[in-house]
Amino acid sequence: MAAMARGEDDRPVETEHEDAKSYSQQETFATDIGDFATIEQVAKRMIDELLPKIREDGKKVCTMTVKVRYPDFSHASHAQTLKVATDLEAPFYPLVRTLLRAAWSQRRPLRLVSVRFSEVADGGRPVGDVHRGRREKAAAGGRP
Repeated sequence: MAAMARGEDDRPVETEHEDAKSYSQQETFATDIGDFATIEQVAKRMIDELLPKIREDGKKVCTMTVKVRYPDFSHASHAQTLKVATDLEAPFYPLVRTLLRAAWSQRRPLRLVSVRFSEVADGGRPVGDVHRGRREKAAAGGRP
C-alpha cells in the first residue's frame, strides 16, 4: 500500500475507452445574460464546436437538448429528436430557436446555457438502430 501511495503501480495502463453516449458543451456567463439573440448565438457556436468532434469519432446523433440555468441555479431543458441521425450542423440550427424558447420559459436573465447531443449512432446507422441495439443487449442479459 505504501508503494501505491508513492505512485508506484505495476498494473498495465488501460487506454481503451467506451464510445461517447453523448456530446455536450456548456457556457457559464460571467454576468447573467437576458438577451435572446446573444444566447441563441452562443448555442449555435456550441453546435459548430461539437459536430466536428462527432464527425471525428465517426458518429451521428439524433437528439439535441438545450438547457438553461438561472441565477438561482434552477434550470430547465427541452429536447428534440430528428428522424434520421446526422453528423451535420444544418439540421440542428433551426431547432435552436424553438428549443431555447421552450427551455427559457421564465423571462429572466440566464447564468448558463448548454447544448447536448445524444442518441449517438455509428456512422450510417438510422435512428431506429440505436434503440434496437439497446433492446438486443438487454435481451441478451447485458445492461441496456
